[in-house]
Amino acid sequence: MILASILASSGIAKNCLFATSSHFCSAEKQFRFPLELGNQRPPTSQWTVTGGAAGIVSNSGNGPYVTHATPRKDS
Repeated sequence: MILASILASSGIAKNCLFATSSHFCSAEKQFRFPLELGNQRPPTSQWTVTGGAAGIVSNSGNGPYVTHATPRKDS
């Protein structure tokens, strides 16, 4: 969404489509509790959502507006 907002506000693009998605249990498969091992999840564990989202950013219209953005900074 940040990149789409930059492109639309600078005039490079008139409309931008952005999208994201996740795969079922992708974090558990690789990092937390690998499903292949048959581990039981502790009561304090969190669940990873499976979903997706998409939107359109345009340089015209009545809003809503992207006014601020904070990209992730790895240390």
